[in-house]
Amino acid sequence: MPQFLRAYAERAAESKPGDVMRFVASTENVARDGMVIPADAWQLDNFRKSPVFLWAHDYFSRPPIGRVTNVEVKDDQLLADVEFDQDDEFARQVESKYRKGILSAVSVGWDTLSYEPPNGPNVAPRVTKADLLDISAVPVPSDPDALKQRGKRAMAALGHELLALADEEIPDTNPKTPDPDPEPPTARASWPETAASMVRLFRPYVQGPDDERVTAYRRLAREYARHGKTPPEVLTVAEVDALSIDDIRGLFLEGEPDLLADTFAAMETRAGAVLSTRNQEDLQRASDLILGVLARAKKEAEQTDDERAAEAELRKLRAIFTGDQTE
Repeated sequence: MPQFLRAYAERAAESKPGDVMRFVASTENVARDGMVIPADAWQLDNFRKSPVFLWAHDYFSRPPIGRVTNVEVKDDQLLADVEFDQDDEFARQVESKYRKGILSAVSVGWDTLSYEPPNGPNVAPRVTKADLLDISAVPVPSDPDALKQRGKRAMAALGHELLALADEEIPDTNPKTPDPDPEPPTARASWPETAASMVRLFRPYVQGPDDERVTAYRRLAREYARHGKTPPEVLTVAEVDALSIDDIRGLFLEGEPDLLADTFAAMETRAGAVLSTRNQEDLQRASDLILGVLARAKKEAEQTDDERAAEAELRKLRAIFTGDQTE
């Protein structure tokens, strides 16, 4: 079964449409599912026999959008030079988004031929032979550097949310219970029905098992192809939950966010409620921990005025976030 790993495109400021673009397809410090792929592990002979450049690892419904004119390992990186198909309108659109910096991610698909299991704590397994299957353009990166930037944005949003949490009415929601989906689209489903079903697969915090989602995604991808549309790249539950709503909107390339504006607005409300609930639980645990530390620090000695004042403020804060006014 192929596995996928994201990397990035190098910018070419003076390039023009039709020029070859260079991509860093894989680096040794980019891991997928905790797996490390050294540069010398890549097996390229099979790929060089058919060096296609795909959209989102679509092996069946969409023709290649370009070809890889050169692929090589250099300076601990897997490098690929890509020439976009100038006779394909969609390929030209994708190329334009890379040159404008709207797209920056690429993804490689590979089969693991051999690997070394971890030989100690905090040691990742290493792929020692990886057969390169394809290189694809993808809308969202998943390498660690990209996730760090996404994490910074999430922490900033969390800070703003904490400030407003005491005055916020949190909707009653259970993030562990998925909303019931209507029946899947039939072969005669309209485009709005198909789009709505696909968008529901990308709602954060309400998804089922990954294998069920992939099965549903494949069915819907075929419906997209029937309507002449390009589906978003399939993501795991964990990957969806790590994205902001704006990132999720960016996955959809066929106008789904405008077509289903109410659905995306509801997703944003639900995501905010889930984060608020989690923040409340985290603050309660933090306040319990601090109060426990203060209690252990007192031992036999009397508290100072400053310690008593600090403990009183902590108890007030805990009461605000837990709704418990008995303390």
